[in-house]
Amino acid sequence: MSLRGVAIATTTWCVAALAVTGVVAGGANASTRLPDSRPSWATPTALRAPVPDSDIVHARVYLPWRDTAGLAALTRAVSTPGTASFGRYLTPEQFRDRFSPTTHDVAAVTDWLRGAGLRVVDVPSDRQYVAVEGKAGDATAAFDTTLSTYDAFGRIMRAPTRAPAVPAALAGKVSAVVGLDDGAEAVPAVRPPNESPNGTTPAKVATPASDSVRAHRVRPPGARRP
Repeated sequence: MSLRGVAIATTTWCVAALAVTGVVAGGANASTRLPDSRPSWATPTALRAPVPDSDIVHARVYLPWRDTAGLAALTRAVSTPGTASFGRYLTPEQFRDRFSPTTHDVAAVTDWLRGAGLRVVDVPSDRQYVAVEGKAGDATAAFDTTLSTYDAFGRIMRAPTRAPAVPAALAGKVSAVVGLDDGAEAVPAVRPPNESPNGTTPAKVATPASDSVRAHRVRPPGARRP
């Protein structure tokens, strides 16, 4: 194959790879989209009007647990009667040491959010998310999307018009953005199976976040179950 053919083939492969991983090319502005952070009810037919840039937005930027395979295995072990680890839960400190996002990753996320003009208001002890607030205009610029209102569940609600994005440098360090839509405030009469109003289930945020609550319960290893 000629050098030109190699170049064309390489370019084609790179474009395909970016499309599959959700990476949006753009040099220094390359970003990674988070498709599960946009609710399914935000459809074109339900679209109503843009959200003013001055509106205040509260959101949480979630980081994935480390060693999700190990966390899933531990969850099964401590929850399955008859196993050697049944009921031998981790202390919060042990859980953070093994599975919580690193302080380095949290710092990278908070630095980016502050640099985008958003205010960091909370980081829990397990470092699973960074809570922020700020103007809608700053939030849309940070997450490379726009916010609009939609007619859903019998009320007017806010949601991003396309999946939020994070800088490519944070790919793998951010698993979801929750709060750009206000669907969690709604109580729909009919809800799609296994989906909360905002479209982001615990499993989508940080698998297996819902099960990890049991593994996170305070009980030193080796302690006898009551």
